[in-house]
Amino acid sequence: MNKQFDNIEKNPKAIDIHINSKDWFNKNFAFNHNHNLKTISVSLIIPSISRKTGVENSILQGVILNTLAGPQNSRLFKILRQENGLIYDVYSGSYLAGNNFGYVYIEFSSDLKNIREILNIIFNEIKILPEVEEIKLIKKYLINRNNLVMDDPRDYFLDNLYALFYFKKLFLDNYYEKIIEQIRREAIRNFIKTYWNLKKYKLIIQSNEKGVRFEDLRTSIFLGSPSFPFLFKFIDF
Repeated sequence: MNKQFDNIEKNPKAIDIHINSKDWFNKNFAFNHNHNLKTISVSLIIPSISRKTGVENSILQGVILNTLAGPQNSRLFKILRQENGLIYDVYSGSYLAGNNFGYVYIEFSSDLKNIREILNIIFNEIKILPEVEEIKLIKKYLINRNNLVMDDPRDYFLDNLYALFYFKKLFLDNYYEKIIEQIRREAIRNFIKTYWNLKKYKLIIQSNEKGVRFEDLRTSIFLGSPSFPFLFKFIDF
């Protein structure tokens, strides 16, 4: 374990950065220097659903994200860490920014030399439909986690307050569990094809190295890679 991960450390102090709808059209790539980091922190951001698509799609998206990068039996955690030792950890989530704008993100920490390989793996795994057993495991994990949360009256109230405010619905009578149980492989395929615009992805890289040139980053990550044929603009925060 020490031999495989001795140079890969968790980044607890990476800045949490949100992209708004205006940023989406004028920033393709962003770089931020953060001296607290021990390795490079990368956020891959993909445009997706907004609140107007409804709570059912939001829950379905949660199943997909957890299948990709959720618990330790999720696909990217097993491939990137357990099998290849490229990362310390990988996270995923979503941000429903408004009625007409939202995105998903996958975040990881790594050395600069591994970023291109990691991104290639992530994009490849997004395109591969999860197996039935993978979906069953994640659905069971999410249902159990939700049941634990709902045991606390305060969390139960806050969860329903969120649902009422954003979706005009209440999570009553095992509502969350019923939606998850209905999710099938074909629904996942259709959702990704319909809502995840992979060609408009964004990258935010935070590094502890001063003096890193954007051109060096572009060369290290993108140049000569057929998976990244897009022209990137470099924006320093």
